[in-house]
Amino acid sequence: MSTRTHAPGLTRRRPALAAVLLLATAVRARGDGGAVLLRGAAGGVEVTLFGEPAPLRVGDADLSVLVQDAASGATVLDGELALVLEPPAGSRLPVVRVRPDSAHATNKLLRAAALVLGEAGPWTARIEVARGGEPGSRVEGTIDVAPARPAIARLWPWLALPFVASALFAWREWLRIGRARGAPLSGRARARRAG
Repeated sequence: MSTRTHAPGLTRRRPALAAVLLLATAVRARGDGGAVLLRGAAGGVEVTLFGEPAPLRVGDADLSVLVQDAASGATVLDGELALVLEPPAGSRLPVVRVRPDSAHATNKLLRAAALVLGEAGPWTARIEVARGGEPGSRVEGTIDVAPARPAIARLWPWLALPFVASALFAWREWLRIGRARGAPLSGRARARRAG
Protein backbone atom coordinates (compact mmCIF):
# COMPACT_ATOMS: atom_id res chain seq x y z
CA MET A 1 0.00 0.00 0.00
CA SER A 2 1.45 3.32 -0.99
CA THR A 3 0.78 6.55 0.79
CA ARG A 4 1.13 9.94 -0.73
CA THR A 5 3.04 12.59 1.07
CA HIS A 6 3.06 16.20 0.09
CA ALA A 7 5.84 18.66 0.59
CA PRO A 8 4.89 21.05 3.43
CA GLY A 9 4.82 24.13 1.18
CA LEU A 10 3.00 22.46 -1.73
CA THR A 11 -0.51 23.07 -0.45
CA ARG A 12 0.39 26.69 0.19
CA ARG A 13 1.75 27.09 -3.33
CA ARG A 14 -1.38 25.88 -5.06
CA PRO A 15 -3.32 29.15 -4.56
CA ALA A 16 -0.31 31.05 -5.89
CA LEU A 17 -0.12 28.80 -8.92
CA ALA A 18 -3.85 29.25 -9.53
CA ALA A 19 -3.49 33.04 -9.27
CA VAL A 20 -0.58 33.08 -11.74
CA LEU A 21 -2.51 30.93 -14.20
CA LEU A 22 -5.56 33.19 -13.87
CA LEU A 23 -3.48 36.29 -14.55
CA ALA A 24 -1.75 34.59 -17.47
CA THR A 25 -5.08 33.91 -19.14
CA ALA A 26 -6.09 37.55 -18.70
CA VAL A 27 -3.15 38.70 -20.82
CA ARG A 28 -4.08 38.70 -24.47
CA ALA A 29 -1.76 36.79 -26.71
CA ARG A 30 -0.60 38.83 -29.66
CA GLY A 31 0.91 37.49 -32.82
CA ASP A 32 2.01 39.02 -36.06
CA GLY A 33 -0.98 39.28 -38.36
CA GLY A 34 -4.02 38.95 -36.13
CA ALA A 35 -7.42 37.65 -37.23
CA VAL A 36 -8.28 36.91 -40.84
CA LEU A 37 -10.48 39.75 -42.13
CA LEU A 38 -10.64 39.03 -45.84
CA ARG A 39 -9.46 36.34 -48.23
CA GLY A 40 -9.78 36.08 -51.98
CA ALA A 41 -8.07 35.15 -55.22
CA ALA A 42 -7.69 37.12 -58.45
CA GLY A 43 -5.19 37.26 -61.31
CA GLY A 44 -3.17 34.23 -60.21
CA VAL A 45 -2.65 35.37 -56.61
CA GLU A 46 -4.41 34.59 -53.35
CA VAL A 47 -4.57 37.46 -50.88
CA THR A 48 -5.29 37.30 -47.14
CA LEU A 49 -5.87 40.40 -45.01
CA PHE A 50 -5.20 40.11 -41.27
CA GLY A 51 -6.15 42.67 -38.64
CA GLU A 52 -5.21 43.43 -35.07
CA PRO A 53 -6.93 44.03 -32.65
CA ALA A 54 -9.51 41.32 -33.15
CA PRO A 55 -12.19 42.37 -33.65
CA LEU A 56 -11.12 45.58 -35.35
CA ARG A 57 -12.24 48.63 -33.40
CA VAL A 58 -12.29 52.37 -33.90
CA GLY A 59 -8.78 53.63 -33.19
CA ASP A 60 -5.34 52.22 -33.95
CA ALA A 61 -5.20 49.15 -36.15
CA ASP A 62 -2.44 46.98 -37.60
CA LEU A 63 -3.31 45.44 -40.94
CA SER A 64 -1.13 42.78 -42.58
CA VAL A 65 -1.39 41.29 -46.05
CA LEU A 66 -0.18 37.87 -47.20
CA VAL A 67 0.11 37.41 -50.97
CA GLN A 68 0.54 33.87 -52.32
CA ASP A 69 0.77 32.36 -55.77
CA ALA A 70 -2.64 30.76 -56.35
CA ALA A 71 -1.17 27.71 -58.12
CA SER A 72 1.77 26.82 -55.87
CA GLY A 73 0.86 28.52 -52.60
CA ALA A 74 4.33 30.11 -52.46
CA THR A 75 4.55 33.51 -50.84
CA VAL A 76 4.88 36.38 -53.29
CA LEU A 77 7.31 38.96 -51.97
CA ASP A 78 7.79 41.06 -55.11
CA GLY A 79 5.45 43.50 -56.78
CA GLU A 80 3.54 46.50 -55.56
CA LEU A 81 0.81 46.28 -52.98
CA ALA A 82 -1.85 48.84 -52.10
CA LEU A 83 -4.55 48.63 -49.43
CA VAL A 84 -7.57 50.89 -49.87
CA LEU A 85 -10.19 51.26 -47.12
CA GLU A 86 -13.45 53.05 -47.84
CA PRO A 87 -15.40 54.19 -44.76
CA PRO A 88 -19.02 53.16 -44.21
CA ALA A 89 -21.68 54.64 -46.50
CA GLY A 90 -22.69 58.16 -45.49
CA SER A 91 -19.43 58.77 -43.62
CA ARG A 92 -17.54 62.03 -44.06
CA LEU A 93 -14.20 60.36 -43.53
CA PRO A 94 -11.81 60.21 -46.50
CA VAL A 95 -10.78 57.00 -48.21
CA VAL A 96 -7.65 55.55 -46.58
CA ARG A 97 -4.93 54.38 -48.97
CA VAL A 98 -1.73 52.80 -47.61
CA ARG A 99 1.15 50.78 -49.04
CA PRO A 100 1.89 47.94 -46.63
CA ASP A 101 5.53 46.87 -46.55
CA SER A 102 7.65 44.22 -44.88
CA ALA A 103 9.53 46.82 -42.82
CA HIS A 104 6.46 47.22 -40.58
CA ALA A 105 5.88 43.44 -40.22
CA THR A 106 7.59 41.16 -37.73
CA ASN A 107 6.86 38.19 -39.97
CA LYS A 108 8.68 39.04 -43.20
CA LEU A 109 6.25 36.93 -45.26
CA LEU A 110 3.64 39.60 -44.55
CA ARG A 111 3.44 43.25 -45.46
CA ALA A 112 1.97 45.47 -42.79
CA ALA A 113 0.71 49.00 -42.19
CA ALA A 114 -0.49 50.83 -39.10
CA LEU A 115 -3.45 53.14 -39.47
CA VAL A 116 -6.31 54.73 -37.55
CA LEU A 117 -9.91 53.74 -38.18
CA GLY A 118 -12.15 56.69 -37.38
CA GLU A 119 -15.66 55.24 -37.48
CA ALA A 120 -17.53 52.04 -36.64
CA GLY A 121 -19.43 50.14 -39.30
CA PRO A 122 -18.84 48.11 -42.47
CA TRP A 123 -15.72 49.33 -44.31
CA THR A 124 -14.90 48.24 -47.84
CA ALA A 125 -11.37 46.87 -48.11
CA ARG A 126 -9.62 46.57 -51.46
CA ILE A 127 -6.20 45.02 -51.93
CA GLU A 128 -4.43 45.74 -55.22
CA VAL A 129 -1.42 43.66 -56.28
CA ALA A 130 0.68 44.54 -59.36
CA ARG A 131 3.54 42.25 -60.44
CA GLY A 132 6.09 42.52 -63.24
CA GLY A 133 4.21 44.93 -65.47
CA GLU A 134 1.12 42.69 -65.54
CA PRO A 135 -2.31 44.18 -64.95
CA GLY A 136 -3.02 44.48 -61.25
CA SER A 137 -5.07 41.92 -59.35
CA ARG A 138 -7.77 43.19 -57.03
CA VAL A 139 -9.47 41.50 -54.07
CA GLU A 140 -12.31 43.37 -52.42
CA GLY A 141 -14.64 42.72 -49.48
CA THR A 142 -16.28 44.16 -46.40
CA ILE A 143 -14.67 44.29 -42.99
CA ASP A 144 -16.55 45.23 -39.84
CA VAL A 145 -15.16 47.81 -37.44
CA ALA A 146 -16.61 47.77 -33.94
CA PRO A 147 -17.01 50.88 -31.74
CA ALA A 148 -14.06 51.86 -29.55
CA ARG A 149 -13.72 50.03 -26.27
CA PRO A 150 -14.79 51.99 -23.19
CA ALA A 151 -11.94 53.61 -21.30
CA ILE A 152 -12.49 51.35 -18.28
CA ALA A 153 -11.95 48.26 -20.46
CA ARG A 154 -8.60 49.64 -21.64
CA LEU A 155 -7.50 50.68 -18.15
CA TRP A 156 -8.65 47.73 -16.03
CA PRO A 157 -5.19 46.12 -15.73
CA TRP A 158 -3.80 49.33 -14.26
CA LEU A 159 -6.80 49.80 -11.98
CA ALA A 160 -6.51 46.21 -10.74
CA LEU A 161 -2.78 46.47 -10.00
CA PRO A 162 -3.13 47.94 -6.44
CA PHE A 163 -5.63 45.23 -5.48
CA VAL A 164 -3.38 42.47 -6.82
CA ALA A 165 -0.37 43.94 -4.99
CA SER A 166 -2.36 44.19 -1.73
CA ALA A 167 -3.60 40.61 -2.07
CA LEU A 168 -0.07 39.30 -2.72
CA PHE A 169 1.25 41.21 0.31
CA ALA A 170 -1.56 39.87 2.55
CA TRP A 171 -0.89 36.33 1.31
CA ARG A 172 2.83 36.67 2.00
CA GLU A 173 2.10 37.91 5.54
CA TRP A 174 -0.34 35.05 6.12
CA LEU A 175 2.34 32.56 5.08
CA ARG A 176 4.96 34.28 7.25
CA ILE A 177 2.75 34.23 10.34
CA GLY A 178 1.78 30.61 9.67
CA ARG A 179 5.43 29.60 9.49
CA ALA A 180 6.25 31.52 12.67
CA ARG A 181 3.50 29.68 14.61
CA GLY A 182 4.63 26.26 13.42
CA ALA A 183 8.38 26.83 13.61
CA PRO A 184 10.35 25.16 16.43
CA LEU A 185 11.67 27.52 19.09
CA SER A 186 15.27 28.57 18.89
CA GLY A 187 17.63 28.20 21.86
CA ARG A 188 17.13 31.85 22.95
CA ALA A 189 13.34 31.61 22.74
CA ARG A 190 13.38 28.46 24.92
CA ALA A 191 15.59 30.22 27.47
CA ARG A 192 13.18 33.19 27.60
CA ARG A 193 10.17 30.91 28.09
CA ALA A 194 11.96 28.94 30.78
CA GLY A 195 13.15 32.09 32.58
